Amino acid sequence: MSSSKQTLQNPSLWVDEHGDALYRYALKHTSRPEAARDLVQETFLAAFKAKEKFKGDSTLRTWLTSILRHKIIDQFRRDARTPQSSTNSSIEEDLLGQNLSDETDWRLNPVDHLEQKQFLSTLENCLQKLPDKLRTIFILKEVEGHNRSEICNEFGISTSHVGVLLHRAREQLRSCLGKNWPE
Repeated sequence: MSSSKQTLQNPSLWVDEHGDALYRYALKHTSRPEAARDLVQETFLAAFKAKEKFKGDSTLRTWLTSILRHKIIDQFRRDARTPQSSTNSSIEEDLLGQNLSDETDWRLNPVDHLEQKQFLSTLENCLQKLPDKLRTIFILKEVEGHNRSEICNEFGISTSHVGVLLHRAREQLRSCLGKNWPE
């Protein structure tokens, strides 16, 4: 039996093998640690209930991430129906989901590297200030490369509404960066 087949048949391994990556993904999209943990737990529960439906057309992590993405979108829909105050905590990952301190481009001189890290930190703080829905749509489009129709389907909104939301996200980021990043 292959390793991936054994993992599928043994859900107790899912948390060890995929929990951290799923948590980082959820945290990137919600920026609320408690919500991210809850969403990952819901993902594992849904996957466990549907494990017989997994055909193996993708990796187990891809399948789990797809379930998580749907859970995140469902959470945004619930939040939109019942507004509540949310507190943003720091985002632990940069736009690509990689730890900023682990990323080093050795071609940069030290001053350029420091400026890049400072810029990414400022951008991270500005992304954190965006409302959850704008941040998620911006990340789906600009970081993960989803097209507008995919985003429309995920959120149940029109293409023009996606355009408006992306415009708002970009404007808010531009304003925040203008105030917080020296040129």
